[in-house]
Amino acid sequence: MKEILKVYKKALPDGNQMNSVPSIGPSLPAVVKDSPLLLQEIDNLRKLFHVERNERLRLESNVLKEQLNKLVPLPSFKNEKDVVLESLFKEGAKLKKDILNTLAKPEFPPVYNAKRGNGTNAWIKHFAEEEDKMLNLKNRVDEFRSKVAEQVIKRKYGGYVEADFTIFPTVEMTKVHNLYFYFVLIN
Repeated sequence: MKEILKVYKKALPDGNQMNSVPSIGPSLPAVVKDSPLLLQEIDNLRKLFHVERNERLRLESNVLKEQLNKLVPLPSFKNEKDVVLESLFKEGAKLKKDILNTLAKPEFPPVYNAKRGNGTNAWIKHFAEEEDKMLNLKNRVDEFRSKVAEQVIKRKYGGYVEADFTIFPTVEMTKVHNLYFYFVLIN
């Protein structure tokens, strides 16, 4: 390489004598005709490559199929209606309707039908009845909460500990339970 570089340096300052520089390879591409045996060998190697690649892919797919067959199947989701959930939804909707009706449509005692001097007793009776209604609704809400909490805890994997006498929710489940009912009562 150093010799060729020296030849270039000598040739260029003299006035562009590139033709006098010896060429390193053929100046024109020569037409090369491959022999039929060489072409056949290339074709055979190409076919062998494809066969080997297909065989490797087949073996890899068999290994993956075996791994897939060893896996635990996914749970199937049935379209069966859950009777317990359906009843809880209906009970919750009815309870919500009752609460909203009680709060949105207050009732007043018929004071105009009361005898003279008996109006305060009518109001006292009315307030006692209203307090009884509210207490009844609160008891129904608490009962509904406990039913829903029991179902949530039963359906949450690892969310309960079964014993002979009761079900104890975990701390996390209690927090979720309280948060859930906070949103249920608001909505």
